Amino acid sequence: MLQEKTKVFCLGLPKTGTTSLNKALTILGYEMCPYDIEWINQVSKNNYTTKDIVAKINNYNSFEDWPWPILADKLFEIYPKSTYILTVRKDSEIWFDSLRKHTQRSDSENSKRLRNIFYGYSDVINDRMNFIEFYENFNKKVMSTAEKTGISLHVMCLENGDSWERLSEILNLN
Repeated sequence: MLQEKTKVFCLGLPKTGTTSLNKALTILGYEMCPYDIEWINQVSKNNYTTKDIVAKINNYNSFEDWPWPILADKLFEIYPKSTYILTVRKDSEIWFDSLRKHTQRSDSENSKRLRNIFYGYSDVINDRMNFIEFYENFNKKVMSTAEKTGISLHVMCLENGDSWERLSEILNLN
């Protein structure tokens, strides 16, 4: 049974601490929406409606990884009172290095296709500056849109010491 908790959306890109946040929220009793390649593919093809988003979200109360970051504008519109966390890395070079290492471990054709759709590039090695630019612009856009629309957005960087105390503060658990 879904516990009555505020919905928490992690809007950080992959390799920004989203898995760690997922684990923390799970420990706190949040029900994480599972990774769903069919849903990701549906979003990647722009083949979804607001009704589809709501139907997917209704069964869970926390969300991270693809496709949620790219749905930020829609989420702000549909769920303005939810909790939004933008996970970031200490700097864009550290983020890119983590993405590169992850890609070297796991680089399926589907991963390349999805990187191309979401980032606009698939070749992590040769498109370094483009990925870094995407990361920086994405974070700025999410912060700017949240500010313009009055959404309360919390930025967390685990490498800078944000941890249980910061998450407890964001979730009003203190």
